[in-house]
Amino acid sequence: MTEKKLAGKRTSMLLVFMAVTTFLFQSCGEELKLDDMLPEYSGQPNEVYVFCDNVIWKDTVGAFVLEHLEERTKNLPQPEKRFTVYQFQSDDMNKARLTHRNIIKLVVDQRNENKKAAIIRKGSRWAKNQLLYEFKGPNVSDMLALIRKELPGVLEEIDLKERERALVKFRKRTNLTAQKKLSEALNLDLVIPKRLSLHKTVIDSAESFAWLEAKGKSPDGTGVLHQGIFIYSYPYVDDSAFTYKHLISKRDSVLKKQVPGSRAGQYLKTLKMEGKLPDYKEINLLGNYAVEMRGQFTMHNGFMGGPFISLTTYDENRNRLVTVEGYCYAPQLKKRDFLKEMESIVYSISFSN
Repeated sequence: MTEKKLAGKRTSMLLVFMAVTTFLFQSCGEELKLDDMLPEYSGQPNEVYVFCDNVIWKDTVGAFVLEHLEERTKNLPQPEKRFTVYQFQSDDMNKARLTHRNIIKLVVDQRNENKKAAIIRKGSRWAKNQLLYEFKGPNVSDMLALIRKELPGVLEEIDLKERERALVKFRKRTNLTAQKKLSEALNLDLVIPKRLSLHKTVIDSAESFAWLEAKGKSPDGTGVLHQGIFIYSYPYVDDSAFTYKHLISKRDSVLKKQVPGSRAGQYLKTLKMEGKLPDYKEINLLGNYAVEMRGQFTMHNGFMGGPFISLTTYDENRNRLVTVEGYCYAPQLKKRDFLKEMESIVYSISFSN
């Protein structure tokens, strides 16, 4: 028996096992909780497995999917792809690969169920908190039209799910002391992982500030890694405070005062080189208006630099603007995943009663 047939047989056996188990649970009159039966998802953050025949992968459909999965992430010092992509033949969906965190399957054939191009979303299909998307169509033309329409939303969903997964991990080991101090000092709550410490707190009616940071080595021990969070709040005056120009100006004034370098005359500021200006995006944050900015910081009169993401929103109960910013400093290391970890913390913000 060939390896492909063995793989197909193993997959079929797994399906039968799950169907039988489901029947037994229901027959016993107990409430079925499928997630409790599933294994944990596998793979590294921001990885995507794509299953499709090689002829599809090397044609226009595969080229379009790969181009968007691997599009360059904006505002990182070095070129980095949005996702790390691995492609496998459809017959290679074996048990180990089925549990991957993010799966996209592309099927182009003339079977009856594929006569109309469609996308099927299957959350937690083979593993807990898994995302699985199946694109189906009768021909390349219809498939490509479907993917052009649906893929951007799919990739956004994967980004949001990765943020959620990071928070689940951080909530298992939190710095409860730092969370409590931050809540008492600034009247806001964040999910703070154990490795982040509250480095600095300044309470002032005109401008309050807090700084959380972790300094050390990358997980594999190959390089320096600093990750951190800046939080600052100040009274709301009018809507001009949400403009691009004002947010950058405010950021630079706060960091100049609160984050000095190791030598006199050094301080953090926003990198404003042509082609590397921060991106500005208006968003809805839990029903409230907010602005997300992504850019790079640099050290005035120094050489330190790296990426940041900031979120500015309005705290109606206290009539103030609050900015939460995540950053990382990791010279000679890829920074995508480190910054995304801080991004998940930034987006965990809520205001204390």
